[in-house]
Amino acid sequence: MTVKKFKGGRTERDDFDQGFDDTEAFDGPEKSARRGHKPRNIQDTQVWRDSTGGLKKIWGNYLNLLGKTFQQLSREEQERYITRFSVTIAVGAACVMASFFYWFLPPLVRVLVVPVFIGGAWWAGARFIAPQVILRFEHYLRPSDY
Repeated sequence: MTVKKFKGGRTERDDFDQGFDDTEAFDGPEKSARRGHKPRNIQDTQVWRDSTGGLKKIWGNYLNLLGKTFQQLSREEQERYITRFSVTIAVGAACVMASFFYWFLPPLVRVLVVPVFIGGAWWAGARFIAPQVILRFEHYLRPSDY
């Protein structure tokens, strides 16, 4: 139900609206004073910047810790970690690729494909991928002791 306003007349709604700022009721007095400067999304707020800054600092510290720890390892340990990482990535990629066509295979073939696929990925990660990664990152590794 709407209240019609007569020419030159006042309604109860006019008396109620007078002096009431709805943005102040919902945003608080400090934000209503800066009405034209509201952020368009959450990433423009100071809280977002502070929290992401803290997370970036934590992540940077973690990466620095990993780098320092890796540099302190012997050459053999560094190569072992690279090999483990390469095998993990290869087996994970094989599992993802197998999941694309696994359900289309007959049940007997499914039972055989999974171990062969994972074993092949393990072998490829240890024999092909890891040596390539070690050669690629040779200047980051400790010099080998003869």
